[in-house]
Amino acid sequence: MTRKFIAALFALTVLLSAHKAEAKWFEFWVAPIAGYGWGTSQTDKDFFAHANGGAIGAEIGVKLLFIGLYADYLGWFGSDFDAFDAHLITVNLGGDWDLGLTDNLSLIIRAGVGFHLGFLPAESLVVIDEITYTQESTRGVGVRAGLGIRYGFAKVLSIGLLPMIGYHYYFGGPGTPVNHENSSGFDITIMANFRLGLGV
Repeated sequence: MTRKFIAALFALTVLLSAHKAEAKWFEFWVAPIAGYGWGTSQTDKDFFAHANGGAIGAEIGVKLLFIGLYADYLGWFGSDFDAFDAHLITVNLGGDWDLGLTDNLSLIIRAGVGFHLGFLPAESLVVIDEITYTQESTRGVGVRAGLGIRYGFAKVLSIGLLPMIGYHYYFGGPGTPVNHENSSGFDITIMANFRLGLGV
């Protein structure tokens, strides 16, 4: 048993180290993304109570060593309202590791914290005394982590798949007559991407 464990550990070490990819100390990237987004909600006022299913969007970011700052946008094909009426922008900061497995294939590890800003259609708004209020909790903070793969080609292009799981806490409108409930829940995204990355 011990010999098998040592052999497996050695094989894994060789696999992780056997690549010629050059580590970049600075990188800028942009990528269209598409896949699936889903979430749970503590209340029916939570953004994720209305947005689940197929989604498309984009991501843009910069990375210094293994610290990444990036923003992503997702629009859902279906929601409790009409198609493509639920939109979410997140700004994230955290660790972003790219571990080469072969000349072209990398293991991606990402974890961080972020600010969430959601948008729902006019049907989710209400006007009281000429003041417009949102009835939903669409703004807040969250944490995310994920493990994925990336295949690079043409030096600056790659395709990848990155599943991520997160936890969000969205704030209701304090003192508003329509929604003052905070809400929280888990969220999952499974996104394919086509990435252009430039770095040194």
